[in-house]
Amino acid sequence: MDWLIAQVKPNGRYGFSHLTLTIPNETSLSEMVKSIRASFRKLRQTKFWKKRVIGGVFVIEITGEEGNWHAHIHAIIEARYMLYDKLVELWKRCSGGIGVWIARIKKKGITSYITKYLTKAGTPEAQLYHMSSALKGARLISPFGSWYAISALYVKPVGRCKDCKATDFSIASILLYGQFKGTYSRYD
Repeated sequence: MDWLIAQVKPNGRYGFSHLTLTIPNETSLSEMVKSIRASFRKLRQTKFWKKRVIGGVFVIEITGEEGNWHAHIHAIIEARYMLYDKLVELWKRCSGGIGVWIARIKKKGITSYITKYLTKAGTPEAQLYHMSSALKGARLISPFGSWYAISALYVKPVGRCKDCKATDFSIASILLYGQFKGTYSRYD
């Protein structure tokens, strides 16, 4: 994420904003996740959005409990000024929801701001299974617009074992290596 944000160059009248979008609670979490993703895709395809937003990244945060789920989108957008009432109207048309919040954010804080929604502590153990199932196969962080093109250029750094400097290792080989040394790795 830090790499992606570092690649985004200032672009005139465009700034960074944190956008939160919600839809009404639902009983089926997997259906709610599908619905909010599809609604956000519809919003991004509107003429209004395309004229004002260059790109960005979003995450889906889930709260609630079984039978009363609340999924919402947190997005960082690189955008020109948008009339709030028009944005709410479009979101309602795309999703049926009216929950829209938007505020400017500094580029420096984007990574920690957007990732905090994926790392919140305190989710009851009983709900984690339902949340994991609903998000199966979904990207937890999804770039869009020009940020998607930038993210496609990312080359994952090669991981190296701190002891033997090997690059082709897995959890199994780490465990095996730890057993041969007479110790166990932190992955046990």
